[in-house]
Amino acid sequence: MLKWTMRTVAIFLLIFVLTGSCSQKTQPAESSKGNVSISASIEPKSCAVGETITLTIYLESTGDQKVSEPRTAGTLQGFQVISRSISKQMNFINGKKTESLEILLTLLAVENGTWIIPVYEVTAEKGRIFKTEEIQITVSGTADPKKRKNIRPQENKPAPGRNGDEGIFI
Repeated sequence: MLKWTMRTVAIFLLIFVLTGSCSQKTQPAESSKGNVSISASIEPKSCAVGETITLTIYLESTGDQKVSEPRTAGTLQGFQVISRSISKQMNFINGKKTESLEILLTLLAVENGTWIIPVYEVTAEKGRIFKTEEIQITVSGTADPKKRKNIRPQENKPAPGRNGDEGIFI
């Protein structure tokens, strides 16, 4: 009987040491500020005048991170924005918050040349800046009129993130 009692005490002590003392109050875990990522992509990678491409800007933040709206200091040359859509999403999984923002811009190629889609950036807490990479695209030739879509460009509005945008943020 004494061996069983010593064994029980040893197991109890092991559990006690591994989990902490019984008198210890559970403290909420300090939340990390989280992570931020921003990316940009285009599809297709090249086109002809009169054809469209889709520019996707994707922003994701986790935790309690406060992030500004995507901004660009550059200008979009060789293209005209003909449509834009914005999708926002917030998820809580196992108590962890993730917010995402996806901006889709349909761009109409209006001039031949090699063009640069400018850098987009966001500012997170403590002034940390996250940026996309520039994207190079070549516009060459003219689209076959039979394959052209009947596209009517929107009025000239600044690209999202430029002065005067509608305040995209997470």
